[in-house]
Amino acid sequence: VLTLLADAGKVVLVSADIRNIKFGNADDHFIINLTFENGTRASIGKSDICPISPSKNKWFIIGDNGSLTCEESGKLIAQNSKGKQKVLDKIIRPKNILKNFREAIQGKTELLVTGRQSLRTIQIFDAARKSAKKNGQTIRVTI
Repeated sequence: VLTLLADAGKVVLVSADIRNIKFGNADDHFIINLTFENGTRASIGKSDICPISPSKNKWFIIGDNGSLTCEESGKLIAQNSKGKQKVLDKIIRPKNILKNFREAIQGKTELLVTGRQSLRTIQIFDAARKSAKKNGQTIRVTI
């Protein structure tokens, strides 16, 4: 989400609901809401306790002019506000992060995920945990 919304600026508000219901101390259900400097909002969620997936989408982005969805298969579908759909040619395949790390330290390629990107993600998770401990209270941040 942070990569997809890079032009939205810094995250300024975080609220979250994180639960440990089924698997002990593991976070098996969460919803994290982010608000960016320019007013863009994003909700990120995952649930390991729901027996039926509410959607066949791996992720989706909804905007006022259209949407973009990525199905579990990796197929991308763009749809504009008038309902016209287009299946995009690019299929998203997971990258081998460990192989990339090895090749990056060998000087063969650039890192897929940089230290700065990782730090920002960790800061978001820290703010989300603070919010969840306060029953979802919105936390002001500059991340």
